[in-house]
Amino acid sequence: NPTRAEEFYREFRDKYGVWAIIGWGTADTEKLSDSAARDHIVYISASYSAKLVTKPYNFFPAPDYSTQACAAIRWIASKKPGARLVLLYDHNAAYSRSPIPAIKAYASKVGVNVVGDVHLPLKATEADAEKTIREAMVKDPDFWWCGNTIRSCALAVKAASKLNAKGMFVINVWGFDERFPKLAGQGSCGRTAGVSPFKYPETARDSEGYRMLVEAMKIAGYSDKDVGSMLRFAQGFLNVWLLVQAIERLDSTTLVKEKGAAIKQALESSCQGEPFEFGGLAPPARFCPGKHLAHTTVWIVVLDEDGKLHVEGPIEVTDFDCVKATLEAGG
Repeated sequence: NPTRAEEFYREFRDKYGVWAIIGWGTADTEKLSDSAARDHIVYISASYSAKLVTKPYNFFPAPDYSTQACAAIRWIASKKPGARLVLLYDHNAAYSRSPIPAIKAYASKVGVNVVGDVHLPLKATEADAEKTIREAMVKDPDFWWCGNTIRSCALAVKAASKLNAKGMFVINVWGFDERFPKLAGQGSCGRTAGVSPFKYPETARDSEGYRMLVEAMKIAGYSDKDVGSMLRFAQGFLNVWLLVQAIERLDSTTLVKEKGAAIKQALESSCQGEPFEFGGLAPPARFCPGKHLAHTTVWIVVLDEDGKLHVEGPIEVTDFDCVKATLEAGG
């Protein structure tokens, strides 16, 4: 809720005098981006909207949604040249709409045919999902993009299985994680893949970052049984880790005197200096003034027939500016 977010933002700024905020969604973060810049408050968000990449005080340790989606389109093109693609997403949600202009532009460039653009509510019911799938089935897609959060994407895959709709689902970062097979049912196995700008924790068990993540989860009260489903915790953990590393680059005198502006400068020192490292959980991140695109590396996490996950990639799109495509289209 952007209006509520503005209320909280003013409270954090005026009552607590914060220098940095760990924020949340796309609509609220975009709404607050100009205020954060004016007030010199660093804002590290769980939204990876391309619109935030050029905002001076907004950061996140991942590629934006559009860059992630372009990598998914490249993966689709590698699997089936000339593939037919249907887009499923909430047409009224800023987060879901965010990468669509880049998807359409890059698909055209690499020979993927977008044959359908169908509304799927973020808060879809089973009936909504079945209606959406029925509408899209007539387009005979080879691949389906789901750009919503996990519940509606799981319902869409479940509906597709029920209705015998063919094709592989490729799902954005917030729509797919370790819980997906249970939410979408057995029919999701062998026909679903998720986009990830990070290494899935389970694939980085030997890394320093994984060990730190497990320790942080246990400090936060999670038990050993929770460790197998940790992607969402990892996303928040990486945001906090980025902020901590930026503060560690500053001396106390500079930090107290310059506050958020100093933290911003520390983050941007990575452009030509040392990148921010995450112990193998994510690629090194660099932030340059005017373009806070941490990196462009993406993995595709495939749900196999046996219910296990395997990772393909890394994939990088270097022949197309996915952020620019989104901004020029007003996405």
